[in-house]
Amino acid sequence: MENTQITKSDCPLLALKNVSKYFDSVSNLTMNSTKVLREVSFNVEDGETVAIVGESGCGKTVLLKTMIRLFKPECGNVIFDGHDLGELTYFELAQTRMRYGFVFQQAALFDSMTIGENIAFPLVQHTNKSNKEIREIVMDLLNEVGLSEQVLTRKPAELSGGMRKRVGLARALALEPEIILYDEPTTGLDPIMSNVINELIISTHQKHNVTSVLVTHDLKSVFKVADRVVMLYPLAKLDNSEPQIIFDGKPEKLANCNDKRVREFVSV
Repeated sequence: MENTQITKSDCPLLALKNVSKYFDSVSNLTMNSTKVLREVSFNVEDGETVAIVGESGCGKTVLLKTMIRLFKPECGNVIFDGHDLGELTYFELAQTRMRYGFVFQQAALFDSMTIGENIAFPLVQHTNKSNKEIREIVMDLLNEVGLSEQVLTRKPAELSGGMRKRVGLARALALEPEIILYDEPTTGLDPIMSNVINELIISTHQKHNVTSVLVTHDLKSVFKVADRVVMLYPLAKLDNSEPQIIFDGKPEKLANCNDKRVREFVSV
């Protein structure tokens, strides 16, 4: 990666610099572009837990997927550990992604695989570990997320939503990532299970010393797990001169923010 490294003087683990993203669509034979992100910039420091919030349609999940380059931004830069993801080769990007863990909103487990096979999948694909070593890691991860050995041979459809979320987290931890991206980790869960997931996010952060970024609409999660909050606003409601990030600060500052839009979001 000699040609892609940026000088790392107090470099944050993850940096977004003027990131913009839009999607093309065809309507009445006319090509239209829907802008979702516009010149979004902020840093995520090593070991920090950052929550990205905002109303539906503001681009939260698009931003999260852009951080790992599942989406390619139209302009701007995503820099991870001093390397611009847009300048990496396919192989370098694949290697860098192994340093991420991604917990998808609906867990995104493979329906045809057992739970054990789902958790083992990254290890089988990306390491040379023996079957015995893989099984030991899978068992440790199951225990860490509070699931018993009995679920190993079950299929995802046989588990509750909360259990599937925990399996998704276990799989994300398999390669010992440096940063974990959570997409709506408590969506669709009852308050008790939501609290279980929040506690797992906290314990994962403490045990593995990982950096965490979570997209969520759940303010209880924000106040419980986040060190910092970044709030986006839908571009359709902004003038071209207005920034899309309308809040960047500690959770306890949300309710007394000078911006009325932020206070209204918190009070809903």
